[in-house]
This record gives sequence, C-alpha cells and structure tokens, in this order.
Amino acid sequence: MNLPRTAILIVLFSLTPYLCAQSPPANVHEEFGTAFDFARRFFEAGNFAAALTFFENADTVSRDQPAVLFNTALVLMKLERHDQAQQRLDRFQQLYPQSQHAERVKMLQREIQFAIEVRKRARHDEDYRLLFNRGRLLNDKGTRHEALEAFKQAEQLNPADPPLLFNMGALYEAEGDVERAVSFYRRYIATTPPNRNEIEQKLFDLENEIVEKRTRIMCPFCGEKLPVGARWCHRCWHGPYELDGALNARACGTETTVTRTATDVAGKVRENETLACLYPGASVRELVQYDSRRQRALWKQREEEGWTRAGGGPVSRARNGIPEIRLQQATHLAEVELLPAGEVYRFDAHQTTDGIWLLDAEPFAVADQRFDKRYVYDAEGRVIAEHVTYESVQCRHTVAYAAAYTYGDYGIASAVVRGGYEGSKTEGTPAVQWEATISRQFDSVGRLANEQVQVAAHQKTWPVKPPGAIGAQIRKTYPGLKAKRPIDLRPAGDFCGQWGAERGMEPIDLRALYTLSPALAIRLNPGVFKVVVNYRYASD
Repeated sequence: MNLPRTAILIVLFSLTPYLCAQSPPANVHEEFGTAFDFARRFFEAGNFAAALTFFENADTVSRDQPAVLFNTALVLMKLERHDQAQQRLDRFQQLYPQSQHAERVKMLQREIQFAIEVRKRARHDEDYRLLFNRGRLLNDKGTRHEALEAFKQAEQLNPADPPLLFNMGALYEAEGDVERAVSFYRRYIATTPPNRNEIEQKLFDLENEIVEKRTRIMCPFCGEKLPVGARWCHRCWHGPYELDGALNARACGTETTVTRTATDVAGKVRENETLACLYPGASVRELVQYDSRRQRALWKQREEEGWTRAGGGPVSRARNGIPEIRLQQATHLAEVELLPAGEVYRFDAHQTTDGIWLLDAEPFAVADQRFDKRYVYDAEGRVIAEHVTYESVQCRHTVAYAAAYTYGDYGIASAVVRGGYEGSKTEGTPAVQWEATISRQFDSVGRLANEQVQVAAHQKTWPVKPPGAIGAQIRKTYPGLKAKRPIDLRPAGDFCGQWGAERGMEPIDLRALYTLSPALAIRLNPGVFKVVVNYRYASD
C-alpha cells in the first residue's frame, strides 16, 4: 500500500524543477522554498502531519504548484485521508495533463485506489463481524428469529463463511425449517470442515425427515408419527383426521363464520348460535402435517400436563404427583385405566396391510354420558357405518342407534341414522323408534357450505296403556295416547317420567357421532325438528 522510502524521495525531488518554472518573486520564492523544504524534511522523518502543514503553507504562498499538489496527495495518503488525496491528484491531472511525471502520478493513483479498497474491505469485514457476533449473542439468549435476521444480513456480506453457514443451518433446523437447514448444511460441507462426517449424518437424517414431512402426518395431541391415510392415532385414538376435500368440518379459517340454527316442526327457531371451529385458523392437513419441531413442542406440553412417555407415546398421567390415568399399549392403545375411580375403558382395533390402524370399537364420554361405539369400514378404510349404544343418564334406557354414511367428492355427503329403545315396565314397556337424515353441501371449490340434520320420524308405541302414577303422568303429556298406536314425539319430545320438579326426557343424542361433524354431534332438545349449520367465508 505504501511507496518505498526511495521512491518517495525520488518523487519529492524529481518534481522540484517545477518550483522555478513560474519564476515567482524572490521573497515569495524564498518563503515557498522554506515551506517546501520543511515539508520534505518532516516527511523523511515520518512526521506526516507536520509535512502536510508545511505543504499546505507552500500552497498558500504559491497556489497549485505541481510538486506541492503531488506531494500533498502523497502525505494525505500516508495519513489515510484517501478521499482528500484523490482530490489533490485530480487537481494535478486537471492542471497538468501533459506532465512528464504522468507515470509516477499513475503509480500514486493506483496506490490511493488500493488503499481505498483496503479501507472498504476492512469496513466490510468489521460490519460482517459485528452482525455475526450479534447473531450469536441473540441465539445464546434464545431469540432465534432475531438471530436469523442478523445472520441473513451477515450472509449478504460474506456468503461463504463456514461458521455462518453452520450457524444458519442449526438455527433453521431448530426453527423446523428442514429444507433451508439442509441447504445451509450442504453449503457448509462444501467448505470441507473438520466435522464433515458428523454433518453428513445430520444431513441424512434431515433429508429423511423431509421425505417423512411430505409423506406422513402427526397426531396433534401426542405427536405420534402416522402414515398418510391414517384417520386415528393408534397411540391415543385422537381423531379422526379426514384429509379429503378442500375443507373438513373440523377446521376452518379464522375469517370463517359458522352458525347453527335449530327449528321445530312448525319452522319456529328454537336455538340460534355462532360456533367456533374445532381447529380454528388451520385446515386439518396443516394441523396434522408432520413437523419435528411441533412434535417436540407437543411432547413438552404433554409432559407439563403430567404425562410420561414410552415407546413413542404417552403411557400415564399424574396430577400433583398422584397417578391418575394409565394406558395399556404395545403397538396400539388397548386400554385406559382411570386409577382413582377404578374404571377401565377398552378399545379394539386392527391394522391394515399398509400399516394403518383402524379403530373398531371405543368407549366415548361427553359430560356425564358414556357411549360405546363400533365402526364399519369400506375397502378404502373410510368409516361407512357407526353403531352406538348407551344407557341414558336420566331415564336409564338402553339406547342403540346406527349411522350409515354415503361419500361424495369432498368426504361424507349424507347419512341416515336410525335408533330407538324399549322402555321400562313402570313406563309400560313402550317401544321408541326414530330416524334422522343428515346432508352436507359443498361449494364449487369444495368448501363445506351447509350441513343439516332433520328428524324424519320419532315415534313411541305402548303395547298397553302405561299403568300407575308414571302412567298417569305420561297420559297427561300425551292426551291422545292409545295402545299399539304410535305417538309422534317430534312436537313435544320423549317424556319418560316426573320426579318432583324434574321432568324426565329422552332426547335423540347424536353426540357420539363426532366422526361426521363436530357441529352436528349434538343432543337434540325436545321439540327440535331440524338443525342447520351454515358456513360463510370471507372470500364470499
């Protein structure tokens, strides 16, 4: 960057003939010569600041002398004031374009330009170092997003620095962005780092994860990795996760409005409410898409709730250190034991040839009502029928019903549900039969637009008139009651007895049919004939 001492002296003295070329007055010549001589001596002594002062004094006595312009530029370069040095040299070339020292001027010009580039490089390296260190500090503090932003800016300055590539790969991996992590790890390996073998193994694992992310799903409760096509998680039986169609009723965007309206046989509105999506803000596919980062977050969340894990899934839960639930499972969940209550819930399932577990039978509880369910599947593993039995909490009837499903382009399109029970002797052993039809409508892009359940029939038949006090209450409720003649229960509901101020009713309870739709998995209040659920989207 700096000229050798000999070259400096040659340059200084080689230009001295110019001092006499303009023949300034004697007193001016002497003052000029003194300032120039002092400047030269200070330059040789290495005191460039003093040399600059005297060269500027010389320039004040006699403006724009070539030797002064040139040597001032040289001194300014020594003082690392490169922009000013360039200005003096530009002035020299403007006034003396035909100078016999053009080669030396060109040589100094090159040195100045090189010094400017060195300064730029030093500033560039310092900016990079500051950004890189900032990224590391933010990462150490656990603010990964801000650390990534700092590293991204550093990458613009030095895209091939191995430590930067490694850190960005690690950050993207921690953020769950596996594709970007792989990209940076590959660039890191290209620098032939000492830990190449370790990173190659990591790359192998991450690339497998990319394949799994594209081909597998994940239970959003326990984090179990499931094959695409699975509808239930065999570790905890959460589900079902129907991915067919543009929108499943279990998920809808945050801008979606869902309303449910219940009417009686006369068309009068009995209930009207706005519903929240079961999985708001995400489609079912987004909800169950395999993601190792979200999987770890789910594991942590379950652990905070008291769950312990083994064999890839939760096995028990304790509250305040007291065991509460124990799960019996090997390849799949077979039994749940509620330890304080001593209750046992058993499940049946089978595995298909492609490794997908299908739930055959399960206990299902909502509030204080327990249901026992069995499923029937078609060749594609879709539920085509559900059989439900339960003992009603209030009236103590053993109720059974079955739902048969029909599929369309976007999932379940319709269903027919038939059920009933036989009443107790104190009620006169009445027989109750009911039928409900369910339909679902989709828009042109496959979004669920409307679904409804309608009670097609709800009848109760007594073989003889019900006897006793309960019989009197029943006959009062149904004044037209006659033996062996069905009573239409749709207007008033199914009355089963009076206990003080409490009026016993046996509603049609569809809450066990959560497989179909959460919005229609409801208990129909007495007198409700039809329930309609409408979906409205922001884009409509």
